[in-house]
Amino acid sequence: MQILGLAPPFGVGAACEEGTPMLVRDDAGAWRVERPGGAVAPGSLAAGFTYLCPAGPIVLAFPDSRGETRRRPYWGALRIEPLPPGEPESSVPLRGRSARARAGSDLVLATSEGSYALSSALSELPNGRAETLKALSLVLRNNLRAGRHGGRPVCDTTHCELYGHDEAVPAWQRARARAALAEVASLEIAPGPEGGAWLPFFLGGREAWRETRTAAAVEEALGLDAPPTRIVRIDSATVEITAGVERAFPCELLRNQLRLLSCPETITSTASGFEFRGRGEGHGEGMDLTAAESAAAQGAHYPDLLQRFYPAISLRPTEPPGAAQRSNALPPGP
Repeated sequence: MQILGLAPPFGVGAACEEGTPMLVRDDAGAWRVERPGGAVAPGSLAAGFTYLCPAGPIVLAFPDSRGETRRRPYWGALRIEPLPPGEPESSVPLRGRSARARAGSDLVLATSEGSYALSSALSELPNGRAETLKALSLVLRNNLRAGRHGGRPVCDTTHCELYGHDEAVPAWQRARARAALAEVASLEIAPGPEGGAWLPFFLGGREAWRETRTAAAVEEALGLDAPPTRIVRIDSATVEITAGVERAFPCELLRNQLRLLSCPETITSTASGFEFRGRGEGHGEGMDLTAAESAAAQGAHYPDLLQRFYPAISLRPTEPPGAAQRSNALPPGP
């Protein structure tokens, strides 16, 4: 998967745990062993090279949004694959984080499907119940096949699915999640006639929120030709904005560009702009993780949860059986 797509582009460094050598493969395919304790300085990871710590995770150092250095362990091999040229296509002027999420990352991590599912499930729902985590892991593994960046791997942001944000999860909680995911490692969601479709999910909930935005802020965020005079919901997925002429926008696009917690239920004009009110958090499509947690607490099992939120899907044994055991195995890890 593509990782650290939202990290400020000031340079990412890599190292192995203390006393562990790093294996480096150059762009010609030749491997070399670096001395134990050595590190690749930020900004020095080379295009076409692969970096691997054979005895543990590779630890990446990167600047956070405040410019402070963070370190995060990743289990797998890191390869530098330059992004294709050009900007991501969009009908609106994307915010910085949104543009980076759409574009992807040149840091590509190869790991096992089981490790991906475990880290992603814990990143999305660290305190999740076992049955919710089982259902979520099946969705996560399905989405690996569907993709969201053309021919490039899935990314580690909310544009795709969170991955790698589970370094603070305690060992007992990780072991509990690992055991739950192992119970469904031999199953997968059967692809439809046209292959695996992307199955969305979101945090959900019903907690009320209220936000205000000026007309000028809406104009800038959506790239309008004039400040809007009216915003109304056409249906559950679309809003209509009048700014000289009427234009329809997906409600999720409005939410993302205006940094609203969810697609607003009501939009009211104010003296300076608009008041947005809604409930919960997320785009509102697919599996509501908060609702799934509530159902699991009342005894629902993972097949019930999947059928509730994705009525058309079915499960099947992972094919082929021998490859499933190898690819879905949860590898040793923290």
